[in-house]
Amino acid sequence: MIFLNILAASIVGLVLLLLVFVIPTKPIDRNVAASAPILEKEGTYPKLSELFRSQLDNYTDSLMLMEAADNSATGILDRALNVYNHRVGDLSPSESIAAHYLEGKEYTQTSSYARYWHGYLVILKPLLTVANYRIIRILNAIVQLILLLGVFVLLNSMGMRAYIIPYVLSYLMLRPVALSKSMQFSTCYYIFTIAVMAVLLAYKNNDLGKRALFIFLYAGIATAYLDYLTYPVVTLCIPLVAYISLTKSDSLKEKILAVVSKSLVWGCGYLGMWSLKWVIASMFTSENVIADAINTLTVRMSTKGSGDISNFTKIQGVTYNTKSFVYTPVMAMVLVYMIWLIFRIFKFYKSSKASNDGQYNNSTQSKAFLREYMTVLLPYILIAMIPVVWYIATTNHSCVHTYYTNKALVGSLMAVLWGLLNIDRQA
Repeated sequence: MIFLNILAASIVGLVLLLLVFVIPTKPIDRNVAASAPILEKEGTYPKLSELFRSQLDNYTDSLMLMEAADNSATGILDRALNVYNHRVGDLSPSESIAAHYLEGKEYTQTSSYARYWHGYLVILKPLLTVANYRIIRILNAIVQLILLLGVFVLLNSMGMRAYIIPYVLSYLMLRPVALSKSMQFSTCYYIFTIAVMAVLLAYKNNDLGKRALFIFLYAGIATAYLDYLTYPVVTLCIPLVAYISLTKSDSLKEKILAVVSKSLVWGCGYLGMWSLKWVIASMFTSENVIADAINTLTVRMSTKGSGDISNFTKIQGVTYNTKSFVYTPVMAMVLVYMIWLIFRIFKFYKSSKASNDGQYNNSTQSKAFLREYMTVLLPYILIAMIPVVWYIATTNHSCVHTYYTNKALVGSLMAVLWGLLNIDRQA
């Protein structure tokens, strides 16, 4: 059943790409031209503020714009599978767009990223027929806020108002301004937010048990289809945090099995959908996309360095991303909230201990409380470790692209905050 769903999704995904590549490129080209002044002014990796470590990824956004405007003289199937982008000499994609549209320079190099689905083009190409990059950024911010409010409304309607605060804090740790201004950063946000809403709605309709498998399977499929390998595991972690918080079982074993099983289902969707693109592209183009994908993954999962750095270490994948993630004033609010939750839990423990004096010895009572707290917290700790495992497994990619891969740690943060909140609510 899982394989059939992935196969069906790949067929639908390919058909959608073929349909949007039928769209005339002239209006798209005009709007990419209108976007060039923004890219020229901002540059490739503009920083937003010195107060927190955050920057935009105009490099990848420019690739996405060029791919949408591409009008290579090949067939629609070839263009949809290879997805071409262009350069002017040795210039970066953003510099190439500025040089091409503002200075009239011709593109001199053409390349492709056939190993990705580039499913975002299903949305981006139609948008670019009527809007430029500036307007798309504004729409991006509006839609992201609407979805955020949608999660709040659902949590409030389900009597889970207390969970809104940690959700807001986690959202702020993603640097919302950068999130709205970079299309590259947005795809995973949309996927995990919609998946969280699906989990909440399924629970509200007493249908979570039946729907959970499909929610996590299609979260993985959508990530492989839409994402440019940014911080994909967050589309597993955050919906999984919501799912574990809503499970009615008090059994630690069942909760751990739920974490493992839903992770495996998401992984099947993610890896299955991605690998099918390699197979399809290798079958219908002249490129050996399977070999290219395997070679690239081998590098990204290695400890091979970049630039002046000869090699990375596995632990650097974790430390680099952690430093980048916490480097924001919002972290101070997160720490205050965590300390407040821990204080409330400890206060309850002390009051319960005092009220039970004479009935149990201190050692027995402490062990009982510890066992109860760990039963609640352990599944969340396992979820929190998923981004850490990802960083260790993809050392090169996580160290080279820290400025966006660090966002995967929002899954760890959400797991810790909701885990502590669940202990506090049960206390």
